[in-house]
Amino acid sequence: MEINYQNIRNDCMQWVAKGQTVVRTEIDLKDRGGATKLLTVNVGATVTSVETVEGKAQAAGKVTYKILYLDGEGKTCGLDYFADFDMDVEDEAIAVGEASATAGVLDADYTLSADRIQLEAVCEINVLAVVSHEADAVAAVEGECLEEEISTVTLTAIPDSTFELVEEVEVGTGVDRVLYFDAKALHTATRMGVDSTTVEGKVAAVVVYKTQGEVREKEIAFDFAEQLDVEGEVDITLATKQAKLVLTGEDDDNVLRIEMVLAARGYRVNRNDYVLVADAYVADCDLVVRRDSFVCRRFAGQLSRTERITAKVGDDLPVSASVIAATASTVNVANLIAGDGQITVEGLAVASVLYRTEEGAYDATEVEMPFSTAFASEGLSEDCLLSGEAIALDVSAVGGTVEMTLLFSVKCYRPTLVRYTTAIEATERTNTDAVMSVYFAAPDESVWDVARAVHVAPSELLRQNPALAEPQEDGQLRRVVVFRHRDLD
Repeated sequence: MEINYQNIRNDCMQWVAKGQTVVRTEIDLKDRGGATKLLTVNVGATVTSVETVEGKAQAAGKVTYKILYLDGEGKTCGLDYFADFDMDVEDEAIAVGEASATAGVLDADYTLSADRIQLEAVCEINVLAVVSHEADAVAAVEGECLEEEISTVTLTAIPDSTFELVEEVEVGTGVDRVLYFDAKALHTATRMGVDSTTVEGKVAAVVVYKTQGEVREKEIAFDFAEQLDVEGEVDITLATKQAKLVLTGEDDDNVLRIEMVLAARGYRVNRNDYVLVADAYVADCDLVVRRDSFVCRRFAGQLSRTERITAKVGDDLPVSASVIAATASTVNVANLIAGDGQITVEGLAVASVLYRTEEGAYDATEVEMPFSTAFASEGLSEDCLLSGEAIALDVSAVGGTVEMTLLFSVKCYRPTLVRYTTAIEATERTNTDAVMSVYFAAPDESVWDVARAVHVAPSELLRQNPALAEPQEDGQLRRVVVFRHRDLD
């Protein structure tokens, strides 16, 4: 008996490992006029590169700090700073190949002493890799065969596509100095056309500046849609490569010009269809069919939602205080849970509130804002893989209450079980001399299982017992009567 095999392959994106590292740095402000008080510290982390070897991912990145403080003369000042990090994430599931990683700040601590700021951030790195499954499956057998079509996916990395976003907003007054600038972009949708792909999203930015000795805040949010020269079905993520603020316009009426460079990267999704042998019957031998399976996680799209969250400031903010600015220090998505037709997103946002006391001095406080929100999403099961992030669109502090609007974007990867035949083993045929026999088939036995047991071709078995083609629902044994043709001497 001749059996032909075909190599099949499937790729899927999978979170394979996570690790933590502590990044410590120190900033000396003596040459910058000193420092007497820290007001707000915004901490973020990004991965700039990741390489994999067997059992290990080597990730490098940056921790960024945006700091508001009072200098030696009590004046409000701003500072941007970053610290590099690199770390190894070890796990036996990591293999050599395509991989990416995300970074988040789990906790941050900072102290000021003798004009030196000591910064410490606990960063968590999550490694997302392309996991491949290859196997030789039975493609043809000399005999009566049951064929089935299976579909797999292979992923091909696409080159980075960079594009620039520019937005200008009038201030209405002159800007003496920019103290704080932060801009974040969130990818919310991918629209695939015939010969191009459009990525859509939103940018949220906040600027704290000085004008005529006063500290003020400006929040900016705008949508974007960029057409990329990428064909076919793709799974794309966006990363911010650069974000800067340029002051233009007149001295007494400045314009805030936001310039951002984003990089679109990801994978082209190639769907492969195979026609393979699911079962077989050969008249002159007994067969044992061996099966295997793998889970194919297929990108099922993404959704975005907004949610308003609130929290009490507490006793740190005096009743008589005048709020100058409220910004989002961090927005961390901790858990993404799929099930019951919805997605639940849990995490923690931290807001920084800059205020002026009744005596005219600047001060600040931080407010933790835990959140848990659910989005309706049909067809999701508990074993769906989810990937998501969030940005703060606006933050406000009024009457001792902080309010924040969060924009969430969640990607879904739906699992599909793919079964295939790995081998068909032939053994010597068992003699069956009976002209008629009766067989009681178990509910889970297929026509092909019964055919091999009674040594009758499936087509002939169905001709004699057409009820076998109907699904068995009552869990009872099925009585199968078989007549065999015998030549009389």
